[in-house]
Amino acid sequence: MLLTTAISSLALISSVAAHGLQHEHLHKRQQAGPVYITGAKGFGDNQVHTRLEVSDLAANRPDQWTLFVGAMRRWMDGNTANSTSYYQVAGVHGVPRTSWNGVEQCSSCGDADGYCCHDSVLFPAWHRAYMALYEQEFLKIACELAGEYTGTKRQTMVDACSTMRFPYWDWAAKAESGDVFPAFLSSPQIVVDLPAGQQTIDNPLYTYKLPDPSAMYYSPFTTWPETLRYPNSNNADGTSQETSAVNAFNNIQGSMQDQVYNLMGCDDYLHFSNDASGSTEKCGNSLEGIHNTIHTTSGGPGSNGVSGGHMTYLPLAAFDAIFWLHHCNVDRLFALWQTINPDSYGASQVAPHNTWTIQSGSTQNAGSPLTPFRKDSSSFWTTDEVRDWKTTFSYTYPEFSTSDGTKASIVNFVNSLYGPNANLTAASISKNAETDSAGNSGRALEPSTGSSSSSASSTSAASSTSSSASASSSSSAVSSSVSSPPPFNANNATATATSGRAFPTGGFQNFTVPNNSSFNAPNGSTYQYTCHVQTPRYTLNGSYIVYVFDSPAKSNDSSTWLGDEGCAGIIGVLAGGEMANPDVHLSGAIPLTTHLQKRVEQGKLPSMAEKNAVPYLTKNLHWRIAREGKEINIQNVPTFNAAVFSGTSNKPSEGSLGTWNSYVPQVEVTKGKAGGAKVAPSYASGGSGSGSSSSAPCPEESSPASPVESGPAAPPYPAANGTVPAYQPTGATGTGAYSPPAATSPGSPAPYTGAASKASFGFAGLAVVAGLVAAL
Repeated sequence: MLLTTAISSLALISSVAAHGLQHEHLHKRQQAGPVYITGAKGFGDNQVHTRLEVSDLAANRPDQWTLFVGAMRRWMDGNTANSTSYYQVAGVHGVPRTSWNGVEQCSSCGDADGYCCHDSVLFPAWHRAYMALYEQEFLKIACELAGEYTGTKRQTMVDACSTMRFPYWDWAAKAESGDVFPAFLSSPQIVVDLPAGQQTIDNPLYTYKLPDPSAMYYSPFTTWPETLRYPNSNNADGTSQETSAVNAFNNIQGSMQDQVYNLMGCDDYLHFSNDASGSTEKCGNSLEGIHNTIHTTSGGPGSNGVSGGHMTYLPLAAFDAIFWLHHCNVDRLFALWQTINPDSYGASQVAPHNTWTIQSGSTQNAGSPLTPFRKDSSSFWTTDEVRDWKTTFSYTYPEFSTSDGTKASIVNFVNSLYGPNANLTAASISKNAETDSAGNSGRALEPSTGSSSSSASSTSAASSTSSSASASSSSSAVSSSVSSPPPFNANNATATATSGRAFPTGGFQNFTVPNNSSFNAPNGSTYQYTCHVQTPRYTLNGSYIVYVFDSPAKSNDSSTWLGDEGCAGIIGVLAGGEMANPDVHLSGAIPLTTHLQKRVEQGKLPSMAEKNAVPYLTKNLHWRIAREGKEINIQNVPTFNAAVFSGTSNKPSEGSLGTWNSYVPQVEVTKGKAGGAKVAPSYASGGSGSGSSSSAPCPEESSPASPVESGPAAPPYPAANGTVPAYQPTGATGTGAYSPPAATSPGSPAPYTGAASKASFGFAGLAVVAGLVAAL
């Protein structure tokens, strides 16, 4: 049943004046007829321009930064009756469950939240077209704003808009200094130089005030008047705990760097594209899978029965501005991967559940329409048609605009940003893009209205406040309260200025080690280890987190696990809404190599050789699941399965990624543990659970690669349509294996009740799995 949403802009008018933005003309810009997606074509000088890293925009491009913040504020405050309003464009992704652009819901798609394509081979291309829509509407407002300046400043701002594109946020590369989650994302207010002069406004990158929370469909989102991150309450007066987000991203950066690097070595489009396509040896992770973890880390996992924030749930995520910075980076990673893997593009997959326009069970491929994104009056964009982002939508990324764009050049950038010896920071390439004819970049392009010397020598009060708060709670991803920092002012602080605080101690912090013979096999290759995970996406009635440890967590409070020294990595399972097919399984992988190398440096592991690492992992490696602060007993999560692989890899070199030479399933590590693989996964080289493998063991004398146990068939990993037969792990614990503490929740998740009753994503009690399946 569709919600009838009464959306009025009257409630926004008073807040508009408070922001000091002159935008009465927005209320006259009603959309007449269908919206055609052209991206940035036709804007400014009608040339291809670069999407810059957002920290570079804040630190070095003051005029474009002002337009970015001012346009976002104006767009959010605009007339929601306009089909290209911020509210309606964000609503395409999920709730409020209304048709957009004249594209109606299919007759059998009544359980869909929106048009978004997840668990789908269409995921990369659909979101590319969505990002192009967002960018074109954003640029309209940014250029309108530029034209409102007066005097000599007007031409400066018009010129700035003529080369502008929407920025991306690189959450995987090392921050230049300070926090991965920048102060300008976590400050409630922000200082900008608008046409009427310098003003302090509500920061559009911090929250979006919803015109009608009741249209958000799900509790507690129907009670919150604005988007939240790490909310401290399910009540209407709940607030964000931004320090928790800052800590969390500092903690996961190193793991995300490794995950992105490994993703670039996945060489087939199907498994690269989405998390329901299953795993292969090379493709333990997918673009969608990595993207999921950023969602759940942005919104927060929830704690003590309090829901995660808007970014944590699929139907609500697009209302938070961080969604767009994130998805711009997802598209960038897609572009990098395309260039590294030019011979693999497009695939076919059966849709495992409905979207607004795609029926469950239908086959989707590179020629399928990316609804509701119209190319012209008679057609929609397709995956094939958005392959060339530069020609199609007139944007590119710094890795391409600062080089010849060849595969070798892009590989070199990927090695330098995400490889084992990465030496570039998130904004370092962006700073060299869009330079003037003399090769000048940064502030020389667009003179600041403030003092550049003070910018270079000062740090923001917001950054300092965030940093001191983070330092005092670095072991925990969730804090009980957060003080509001002063407004972020880019004229007083640059994103590249140091905050004076080291990253918190945690399982994920980036760990750079010197060349160490203990890490290498006799032939000079590097020992590698990874944990592949398969877990049901929708069974727990909402989003949840899988944590992998190599030592017991210091606390059973899951809010502390992300910063725990024993945490090797996480997989965020992004769910919510009525895409609740219990057979859909998410596949992901957590690289263990960097974490184990740190153990060698600490003297806790003699070397990375299998003869040392495999017994260590057998004794210590384990996994835990938490949702809204409650631990879930893994024995009660149907078909959860974790498998460990070892191997060696070549070192990265000029124009070449570091790639694995072999994948040896280490069943000994997992077979005695609840949810652990009892036999080799069916995709393991040369084997389908029969006990054979064609992969050569790591080249060491007397290598103790674990035997592959024969017996019952392996738990089947998902087929191309994302489904698997039911499988219940036995939960047997082998002698000497890590035995986790009892789960803080008594068993299995409650039945999913559906959105017809505006169900909460939360659950107060737990029911048996059989009841869950019956209810579904």
